[in-house]
Amino acid sequence: MFLIFVLLTLYITYWASKRVRSRNDYYTAGGNITGFQNGLAIAGDFMSAASFLGISALVYTSAMTA
Repeated sequence: MFLIFVLLTLYITYWASKRVRSRNDYYTAGGNITGFQNGLAIAGDFMSAASFLGISALVYTSAMTA
């Protein structure tokens, strides 16, 4: 399963690299990102950071041991 995941990721990376024609395409996706897509990305970043820090704090305050 891991090998399938790695191969799929490599294929998507190769496919996406063929669509990039300029620096603007690379950094800003050619200006084709909608507000909804950008909102999902920001929400995902926030939830990832919040859960990482929150779980660490929960473990610390609960005195959990390994």
